[in-house]
Amino acid sequence: MLFPIFSATATRATEGDILTAQSNNSWFGETRVPYQHMSASVLRSVETRRPLVHVMNNGLSGVALASGRILHRTERHEVAGYLVDLPYRKDAELTFYSRYPYWLISILSVVLALMLFRAWRHT
Repeated sequence: MLFPIFSATATRATEGDILTAQSNNSWFGETRVPYQHMSASVLRSVETRRPLVHVMNNGLSGVALASGRILHRTERHEVAGYLVDLPYRKDAELTFYSRYPYWLISILSVVLALMLFRAWRHT
C-alpha cells in the first residue's frame, strides 16, 4: 500500500470495494516506520476513496474510512482480535486519480521542467 500507483491500478482493475494492507513490519524494529506505513496506507485509502483494513503481524493495525478517519487502531506489539463495523459503498465510483494515476506525475514533471527552464534563462 505504500506505492500510490499500485493501489490506483488495483482499484481500477478489480473495482475493489475495500483496500487491505497486510505486512510483516517487525523488521523495522523499534522505529517510527510502522506509524509512517499506516499513515501512507490511509493516504492511499483517501486517494482511491476506499475504506482500509491495515493488518500487521506486530501490531499497529487499524481500520480507516475512505475519508481518512481512523475508526480503530491498535498499538504496536498488541496481540488481539477485533470486530469493527466498516461501512463501504458497493457502487463506489473510481476517483480521477484511480482512473489516471500517471497524469499527476506527468503534470508535476512538466511544471518542474518549466520552472527549471525559467530559472536557467534568468541566470
